[in-house]
Amino acid sequence: MPQPPRRSAKDLLIPRDVTATPTGPVGAPAALSYELFGQAPTASRVLASGPGYTTMEDPYGQSFRAEGPIPWRTNNPGNIKAGKFAESRGAIGKAGEFAVFPDSNTGMQALRELLFQPDSRYRNMPVTKAIATFAPPQDKNDTRAYQAFVQEQVGTNKPVSQLTPAQRDAMLAAILRMEGFTKGGQVQMDNRRWTPTRPR
Repeated sequence: MPQPPRRSAKDLLIPRDVTATPTGPVGAPAALSYELFGQAPTASRVLASGPGYTTMEDPYGQSFRAEGPIPWRTNNPGNIKAGKFAESRGAIGKAGEFAVFPDSNTGMQALRELLFQPDSRYRNMPVTKAIATFAPPQDKNDTRAYQAFVQEQVGTNKPVSQLTPAQRDAMLAAILRMEGFTKGGQVQMDNRRWTPTRPR
């Protein structure tokens, strides 16, 4: 019995009733491609920013606009401020006082190193002291609520250097929630607007 023709990966990913017209350089993915994969473009340069948005370029020179909470639209889960540390960890620019990273993995690694690397200023602080330093009241934080939530999620107030890998992950997850990264956002590109289903 003859076998049906094999379908390519492209056939499986792009619906037959959709026509995509690339708008950027040859080989550059169009907005539809990013949308189908449920993700936002990787950023290579910051073009502009303002209340609720950051406009950036992808690696192909196509501009897109990310909207949502600051940590989400800047790929900066911990709201790390722009400066030498952020630049040394891959930041590509800034939006207001906050660093912008090319993708959320880079921003997440920067946060992890800020808190846990051997020469971190936070390593010898108890969890609550580390949070008071990381998110002080003068930066418009409800520091007491922040401390209580993170300590509850971590389950201890030991010095940061003594946390187990699981406790470190719990601390990071709690910070992401308090900073607003987990709320997500939307992207606009090529006159299309979508909500990525994957972390940026």
